[in-house]
Amino acid sequence: MPVREFPNTVYFFWSKMKHKHENVYSIDTIAYNSKIKHWNSEFKIIFALLSLIACVASGNIFVSLFIIAAMAIISIGIGGVNCGRYIKLMTIPITFIILGTIAIAAGFSKEPVGQYNLNLKFFYIYTTNIGIFKAVKAALKALGAVSSLYMMTLSTPVNEIVSAMRKIHIPKLIVELMNMIYRFIFILTEVQHSIKTSAKSRLGYCDFKTSCYTFGASAASLLIISLKKANTYYDAMESRCYMGELLFLEEKKPVKKNQIIIGIIYFLCVGAIMLFVR
Repeated sequence: MPVREFPNTVYFFWSKMKHKHENVYSIDTIAYNSKIKHWNSEFKIIFALLSLIACVASGNIFVSLFIIAAMAIISIGIGGVNCGRYIKLMTIPITFIILGTIAIAAGFSKEPVGQYNLNLKFFYIYTTNIGIFKAVKAALKALGAVSSLYMMTLSTPVNEIVSAMRKIHIPKLIVELMNMIYRFIFILTEVQHSIKTSAKSRLGYCDFKTSCYTFGASAASLLIISLKKANTYYDAMESRCYMGELLFLEEKKPVKKNQIIIGIIYFLCVGAIMLFVR
């Protein structure tokens, strides 16, 4: 390899590893880089929760479709979230939603019933048009609710969400546990990423048997390291005068007229769809 190509090659592999490592913090990174981060956090939380309630309570398939599209436009078009990354994040709940709605659409029988059935020798799996429609309706309703929460999560840092929870007088214990668990998830994810990278560099996943052994060893190491990390971080918090409550500096973000206008137009559209589209 020529000498002049060596730095480019090193940079290429370094950038790939850096990109994979940054995925650990992707949600927090997106929230801090969002173009609507300066919006009032309470407004965004109320907006998202009201949207979620409207989606779940309406039972209208067109309301669900409108909310999914509107939240995607707000997150991608206004918030500046990368379209590919947004779709990738949405595939996680979509997988669980599909698996859950299959149970609504499908049934089991010893005889060929329903409008569509599949013969599996010992029994039939069947479904009907009504069952498929109910499953699609439930899937879109769940996806609309998830989209509403994603809009809030991808534009509001967790410390602002915690601050809003304090303001509505949610018990301090619940708020602190949520905050600490959320932070500790990232610590464990980083440790797991390092362990996995180390195992891969030693061909720990070269075949199925070795992969099973590596998985068990990694899980044991992760448990031990997580206990050590927990003690270390608790000592660090106590050394900084931790008294049972994590406090953060809060930036004042007043609600602006354009935000109120967007909210009013949005809910007027949702109400119009509920009334006129059946």
